[in-house]
Amino acid sequence: MNEVIDQLVQAGVFESVPPDPTTARRWLDEARRHTEAAARIADIDASGSYVLCYDAARKAIAAVLLAAGYRSMAAPGAHAAIADAAVSMTSNASEKARFRSFDRMRRQRNKSEYGLRAFSVLEVNVATELAKWIIEFADARLDR
Repeated sequence: MNEVIDQLVQAGVFESVPPDPTTARRWLDEARRHTEAAARIADIDASGSYVLCYDAARKAIAAVLLAAGYRSMAAPGAHAAIADAAVSMTSNASEKARFRSFDRMRRQRNKSEYGLRAFSVLEVNVATELAKWIIEFADARLDR
């Protein structure tokens, strides 16, 4: 796919697998359901909603990777590697910036896992919009 992803394979964080566009589509559909659910619960569980948005975006990126024949391994740093891979998927500066926002989302979500961070509905709304954009980016890539 590209040099960054090749390095992640060499480091043992990603593995090469047969391209699987069918499963990739299922992951993308699940990502869409996550964003819909996140929007529904934002007022009653903003932190849970934020985590759903993060998972939606991560699954959309993973879908693009799987369709191209790559899968992240269950290893420390795998989610960070997915963020690195996402940034490497485009040469467009604006798109790279959005994927860097996904990496910030990942770090904030990690803080919430340890009780160090809670989220507002406004933050959830921003996360939802980012997740939706990543899903649309992934959808366009799967159609290629």
